Amino acid sequence: RNTGQAGDGEVYALYVLRSVQKRGLGRTLFDAARRTLQTMGYQSFVLTVLRDNPTTAFYERMGGDHFSDEQLSIDGAQFEEVVYRFTV
Repeated sequence: RNTGQAGDGEVYALYVLRSVQKRGLGRTLFDAARRTLQTMGYQSFVLTVLRDNPTTAFYERMGGDHFSDEQLSIDGAQFEEVVYRFTV
Protein backbone atom coordinates (compact mmCIF):
# COMPACT_ATOMS: atom_id res chain seq x y z
CA ARG A 1 0.00 0.00 0.00
CA ASN A 2 1.13 3.51 -0.76
CA THR A 3 0.32 5.26 2.49
CA GLY A 4 2.89 8.00 2.39
CA GLN A 5 6.19 9.11 0.96
CA ALA A 6 9.65 7.75 1.58
CA GLY A 7 10.78 8.91 4.99
CA ASP A 8 7.31 9.41 6.45
CA GLY A 9 6.59 8.10 9.92
CA GLU A 10 3.23 6.52 10.70
CA VAL A 11 0.72 6.64 13.49
CA TYR A 12 -0.79 3.19 13.11
CA ALA A 13 -3.64 3.43 15.58
CA LEU A 14 -5.08 6.02 17.92
CA TYR A 15 -8.21 5.12 19.84
CA VAL A 16 -10.13 6.95 22.54
CA LEU A 17 -13.16 5.28 24.08
CA ARG A 18 -16.36 7.02 23.12
CA SER A 19 -17.23 7.37 26.81
CA VAL A 20 -14.22 9.66 27.37
CA GLN A 21 -14.13 11.53 24.06
CA LYS A 22 -14.44 15.34 23.96
CA ARG A 23 -12.10 15.76 26.96
CA GLY A 24 -8.87 16.51 25.13
CA LEU A 25 -7.45 12.99 25.43
CA GLY A 26 -7.28 12.46 21.66
CA ARG A 27 -5.41 15.73 21.20
CA THR A 28 -3.02 14.78 24.02
CA LEU A 29 -2.30 11.37 22.48
CA PHE A 30 -1.94 12.85 19.01
CA ASP A 31 0.44 15.57 20.20
CA ALA A 32 2.52 12.97 22.08
CA ALA A 33 2.79 10.85 18.93
CA ARG A 34 3.78 13.90 16.88
CA ARG A 35 6.49 14.88 19.41
CA THR A 36 7.81 11.30 19.52
CA LEU A 37 8.07 11.12 15.74
CA GLN A 38 9.81 14.51 15.70
CA THR A 39 12.30 13.29 18.32
CA MET A 40 12.95 10.25 16.13
CA GLY A 41 13.91 12.58 13.27
CA TYR A 42 10.76 12.41 11.13
CA GLN A 43 9.59 15.58 9.44
CA SER A 44 6.22 14.16 8.44
CA PHE A 45 3.94 11.23 9.15
CA VAL A 46 0.80 9.57 7.86
CA LEU A 47 -2.31 8.25 9.54
CA THR A 48 -4.97 6.15 7.80
CA VAL A 49 -8.61 6.10 8.86
CA LEU A 50 -11.76 4.54 7.41
CA ARG A 51 -13.62 7.11 5.32
CA ASP A 52 -16.89 6.53 7.22
CA ASN A 53 -15.23 7.07 10.59
CA PRO A 54 -16.47 10.30 12.20
CA THR A 55 -12.94 11.01 13.46
CA THR A 56 -11.89 12.22 10.01
CA ALA A 57 -12.93 15.73 11.10
CA PHE A 58 -10.64 15.45 14.15
CA TYR A 59 -7.63 14.62 11.97
CA GLU A 60 -8.42 17.50 9.65
CA ARG A 61 -8.59 19.87 12.65
CA MET A 62 -5.21 18.52 13.77
CA GLY A 63 -3.74 19.70 10.47
CA GLY A 64 -3.89 16.56 8.37
CA ASP A 65 -3.74 17.05 4.62
CA HIS A 66 -5.68 14.56 2.52
CA PHE A 67 -2.85 12.59 0.93
CA SER A 68 -4.60 9.69 -0.81
CA ASP A 69 -7.50 7.26 -0.80
CA GLU A 70 -6.89 3.55 -0.37
CA GLN A 71 -8.99 0.42 -0.69
CA LEU A 72 -8.87 -2.15 2.10
CA SER A 73 -10.17 -5.69 1.76
CA ILE A 74 -11.01 -7.71 4.88
CA ASP A 75 -12.50 -11.17 4.37
CA GLY A 76 -13.87 -10.13 0.99
CA ALA A 77 -15.47 -6.92 2.28
CA GLN A 78 -14.20 -3.67 0.73
CA PHE A 79 -13.56 -0.53 2.75
CA GLU A 80 -12.35 2.90 1.70
CA GLU A 81 -9.64 4.57 3.73
CA VAL A 82 -8.38 8.14 3.79
CA VAL A 83 -4.66 8.72 4.27
CA TYR A 84 -3.80 11.98 6.02
CA ARG A 85 -0.28 13.41 5.99
CA PHE A 86 0.98 15.66 8.77
CA THR A 87 4.12 17.66 9.34
CA VAL A 88 5.81 17.49 12.69
